[in-house]
Amino acid sequence: MSVEDYSNCKNIYNLIEIIKERTAMFIPDKSITSLFTFLAGYEECIRIHGIIEDGVPDFKLFSKYLKNRFDWNLANGWAHAIKENTERSKDPLQRFFDLVKEFQSS
Repeated sequence: MSVEDYSNCKNIYNLIEIIKERTAMFIPDKSITSLFTFLAGYEECIRIHGIIEDGVPDFKLFSKYLKNRFDWNLANGWAHAIKENTERSKDPLQRFFDLVKEFQSS
């Protein structure tokens, strides 16, 4: 999905694809913590408006997926867990995008 298709975004996974393509546009500091906050706001907005994203894995289960797959401590949320469990030479945001793809496929 390209940035031009942003208005046709159908679910959180489409949004994550767009953010991956243009991270600085949505997350200027390119931090996984800011991405966490952005996506939490998105989730809260759809909850408040009673929107149900059919046909996609519930993103709220992403933390459970990480716990089951890696046995990570998720007490501080998925962003902190990914950051803490990513090698210093690697980008936690890129790892997030890769893990989301895996989660969608599982």
